[in-house]
Amino acid sequence: MECSCRVPPHGSGCAGGDCFNRMVFVECVPKYCPCGEACGNQCFSKREYVRMELFRAGKKGYGIQAKEQVAPGRFVIEYIGEVINEEEYSQRKAAYQADGRKHFYFMSLSNGEYLDAYKRGNMARFFNHSCDPNCEIQKWQVGGELCIGFFSIREIQPGEEMTFDYNFERFSQQETPMKCYCGSANCRGIVGGRQEFVTGEVEDIEVEELEPVMVEAEPEVEVVGPVSY
Repeated sequence: MECSCRVPPHGSGCAGGDCFNRMVFVECVPKYCPCGEACGNQCFSKREYVRMELFRAGKKGYGIQAKEQVAPGRFVIEYIGEVINEEEYSQRKAAYQADGRKHFYFMSLSNGEYLDAYKRGNMARFFNHSCDPNCEIQKWQVGGELCIGFFSIREIQPGEEMTFDYNFERFSQQETPMKCYCGSANCRGIVGGRQEFVTGEVEDIEVEELEPVMVEAEPEVEVVGPVSY
């Protein structure tokens, strides 16, 4: 999609809120963008990630903290993983549960498609939940493909943990919800949903995790299993 931006005297083009592509969450393509190589709306394809590092986050396991000051609205990192369909998602979910795994790295991509960053992903999979997060996820069109990225929603200081609201539904009401350790003033008590709607016990777990080892996936992620269009 071609926008109508022009390169300013100083700085890059398509960098403000007036860029039509930015407004509809579409990344510009240099070949068709009026700003060409001076386009500032290519953060996914150029991997303009925030500098960050992995750290131990207590009962939450591993987490990610910023190594630089992050302004509000900045692209943080893309969530990368294997693209799988509904059938493969159900099979993997059952297999991971049967294997006794407490942490899952699924992200809903679109209707019937998911990203699984368990074996192939990047540091984005270690973002923890918070009921008062400093990041959010956005879905963008990048080169004709749907991608998921983390964006800051307020200023983040160096050394501050970067988080987002998982806001997921449990697989079933029979499953034990997981206790939230975000420590925010408005903490809902559990990860996903609201404490007042929970009956029975809340799972209080602290998993001794080994140092994570993973193969970083390329942006052009692998599609696993047949996908219907």
